[in-house]
Amino acid sequence: MQVSLDSADAEIAGTLVGVPNYLEIARQSITNVQEAGMVATCKAVLTGLNAEGVGDLVKTLYELGVRDILLDGYGRSAFRHRDDLFVPDEVAVQVQQTIEDVRRMYPDARIIGGVEPYEPMGREGKEAAWAKVSTCSTGRSAIAILPDGSVPVCFFCPLEDPFIIARLGKEVTIRDAWDHPGMAAFCSPDPSTLSEPCRSCPDKDKCLLPGKRCVRDVFVASGDIRGPDPKCPRASYEREVRMR
Repeated sequence: MQVSLDSADAEIAGTLVGVPNYLEIARQSITNVQEAGMVATCKAVLTGLNAEGVGDLVKTLYELGVRDILLDGYGRSAFRHRDDLFVPDEVAVQVQQTIEDVRRMYPDARIIGGVEPYEPMGREGKEAAWAKVSTCSTGRSAIAILPDGSVPVCFFCPLEDPFIIARLGKEVTIRDAWDHPGMAAFCSPDPSTLSEPCRSCPDKDKCLLPGKRCVRDVFVASGDIRGPDPKCPRASYEREVRMR
């Protein structure tokens, strides 16, 4: 079972999740999982607030018996994003060295992930990345269902209208939600409804293939679900939108 813990510092750990005593809660959760006979793993999101303490975090987790640790660099959020949550480039270099050091220090632990200095992709880099972009699972191979039966187009988007496409109940089945035209309208919208520069783009039909366009990234980058995917080399944002 995976437990999220981002820092071994109580104040920072609490600040990042908005729960003052979260460090103790996470420590107790890890202990409870282990006492129940399950394997506890941990994921930490490295931000500008906690990345420099990654060595202490790994040490704390190791002493708690955690041997599987995922360190993931912060990615732009649609809800509470601040640029200072990105790990500064000069810090990223130091943090990555610390991660290599703790890997050598704890050879029996599986410590994966890390952070790298940010490098703008530019047009050429975007074209190469866009050609091999991974398939978005929304509306294609996965569906999210909230506790109240609501079905959002993607659980990374706001969990409210218009992103809720159906509500399960006696009259609405999972199949109904899966086949709901609202899902296709989000994932592969009518080209005439797109914002510019997408509407007049000669390659828009390629973008609208199932799984190509990421609704989450489009929304996070601009707040306009009809706009361009920030990974698209034709995207004409005033500046490159840093996602990670």
